Amino acid sequence: MNVLILPSFYTSAEWPVRGIFFKEQALALQRNGQSVSVAYVEPRSLRSFAFHKIRENHFQTSLSYEDGLPTLRAHDWNLLTQTIPGAYVWSWFSEKLVNQFIRRFGLPHIIHAHNSLWAGYTASKVTRTYHIPFVITEHSTGFPMNSLSTMEKYFAKKSFAKADAIICVSQGLANSVQPYCPERHITVVPNVIQTDFFFLPPQRSQTSPFVFLGIAHLVERKGFRMLINAFAQVLRINSNVHLEIGGDGPEREKLQELCKTLGIERSVLFLGSLSREQVRDALWRAHAFVLPSYLETFGVVLIEAMSTGLPVIATKCGGPEYFVDSKSGIIIEPGDEHGLAEAMQTVMHSTHFSAECIRRRIVDNFSEKVFAESLMSIYENVLRDRK
Repeated sequence: MNVLILPSFYTSAEWPVRGIFFKEQALALQRNGQSVSVAYVEPRSLRSFAFHKIRENHFQTSLSYEDGLPTLRAHDWNLLTQTIPGAYVWSWFSEKLVNQFIRRFGLPHIIHAHNSLWAGYTASKVTRTYHIPFVITEHSTGFPMNSLSTMEKYFAKKSFAKADAIICVSQGLANSVQPYCPERHITVVPNVIQTDFFFLPPQRSQTSPFVFLGIAHLVERKGFRMLINAFAQVLRINSNVHLEIGGDGPEREKLQELCKTLGIERSVLFLGSLSREQVRDALWRAHAFVLPSYLETFGVVLIEAMSTGLPVIATKCGGPEYFVDSKSGIIIEPGDEHGLAEAMQTVMHSTHFSAECIRRRIVDNFSEKVFAESLMSIYENVLRDRK
């Protein structure tokens, strides 16, 4: 089966981690026997404009094989990014790019758009011309946050109405998306991880200090201010404990300043931006993983941690509560700082978490094989219904 992936955002030289899970899903399909390609318009905003960059980005297209994945890119500038007119421009360029893809490679059997805004909207326009079936996987936090504008809601509804199948990455997100397509069935297909990359460490340290690890884009909704405050409570009871924080973002300086204010800066290590290999190394060093988000549509980093055998502490925020159970970790309410501190102490002193059992749950439910089989079943149903 020939599948064309149309992401709303994607990895690039400037943003190597942005949309990485779209790429990992495409590779999972490819590694399980499907022919998969990607078409993506790279929009650059006025803020990143520089004359020397025009040599690299002058509205040309390029074809490359990224980890063996055929990827057709348009290297464009869009001075209206993050606006409705800018979305129209991006969608127009994306439609042209799909046309170019079809001229070069022929019609795909199916188009898989990631996010209704705006890849799904683009796919809905392409299908009018070529009658190619398309599916949408929704990932956006805009639905549970109810932060979409009136116009965005209108176009999201149009995208869902035209799609042959609608997928969400968690039941919580599906519940938020359902009002935009009340007559439609939404299938939940969780995100995927490469379990043969995130595996049990050769040897996890049993010596002190006990290391808690949190990794995220450091923005306010990830809850890391609460994590640091809770960790300070734990540290007052047990000084033989450390906290490592991976990732970067606008909150990083504020979080570092909070550590100084609390007098715990020597027990908190900020790791900065991490490659996949560095993420795995950090997981292997740690004894438990913490992600106290106020909102998650899924939480891929949690299943990465669990795939290496770590118990996790997460919040009931839309995604984690559907796959973290009492055998793999602890779920608390968002914003419950005291509850987080108690959970951290419980995990520190617990002996009932089994690394092998935690990993087995991930392999059985989120491995590439399981993910690919779920998607292929959806694709086959769509193609059968079209016939």
